[in-house]
Amino acid sequence: MKLFLDENISPLYAQDLRAEGHDVVAVLDVGLSGATDEHIRQFSNESSRILVTLDADFANIVRFPPEATPGIVRLRIHNLPS
Repeated sequence: MKLFLDENISPLYAQDLRAEGHDVVAVLDVGLSGATDEHIRQFSNESSRILVTLDADFANIVRFPPEATPGIVRLRIHNLPS
């Protein structure tokens, strides 16, 4: 399984996961920092990587139909300490 971490997830997680033997790249690793959602999705599709994101836009199945991708994992974080 190949993962692609969106810009809203620290690239340090990609480093940690790679150290554990996982195939992970982050937006920063591939020079897509500041890219549009469409470009992020295009890279994810072309590289056959599952997109991991906090971005609620990717949960819009009309705009980003999941069946047209290797996969999208949208994380939701609740009750963050202030």
